[in-house]
Amino acid sequence: MSDFEEKLKAARLAAPSPALDRRIDEAFAAESPNRALTARRGWWLAILIPLGAATAVFVFSNRPQRQPLQPVIHRFVAEGPMRQFLTEPPQSAALLPHFVTRAETP
Repeated sequence: MSDFEEKLKAARLAAPSPALDRRIDEAFAAESPNRALTARRGWWLAILIPLGAATAVFVFSNRPQRQPLQPVIHRFVAEGPMRQFLTEPPQSAALLPHFVTRAETP
């Protein structure tokens, strides 16, 4: 050890003042209810979260089963000129040339 460390070790420490002790006690005494409240909240959360999860699983697992899904069919009906356009061939279709192809085997 160095001389400085030996001097520090040999030095007498001053006793803390009563005012300092009182302030420290007040600071920790004021903090302890908050710690107890935080601990209580932690325990409540530790109990309620699994209980809520178990309740949710129980409720959703016991729901009645829904009917199987059925296809939804929509029928769209054209009216007016659109119906005529879709059901009758256009006049220009009669003017188009017709191609006839024949294939013969050798």
